[in-house]
Amino acid sequence: MTTLEQIYKELRRLEMKFRAKYLVQQRELMGLKDTEPNESKPLPNEFSCRLADPKNFDKFARKNNAGKVNGKPVHHIYGIKNGKSTLQAIRYPKSAWTSSSAKSHCRGRKGKFDA
Repeated sequence: MTTLEQIYKELRRLEMKFRAKYLVQQRELMGLKDTEPNESKPLPNEFSCRLADPKNFDKFARKNNAGKVNGKPVHHIYGIKNGKSTLQAIRYPKSAWTSSSAKSHCRGRKGKFDA
């Protein structure tokens, strides 16, 4: 292995270490506890509507207050794969939405609702 290849390998290792640390910090800030990768748990302050399986994406981006539905805010989660983004999930703040109204909107989008 050449010196340049060793440098790239070390940079990738450090990048992955940084990403893992960043994700743990973000989860702590959101008040989420660590779960098994396949375990699904509701978010403490939001209802969720899954529109596409997250396994189909490489990265994710979140846009808070991405729009309003009947005057109530919604947040969007975009799944990114091969440089293209797709609306993967909608989040409904519990401070503005009732479970039944969020579930109804989610059904209209043909999503999977999680309270």
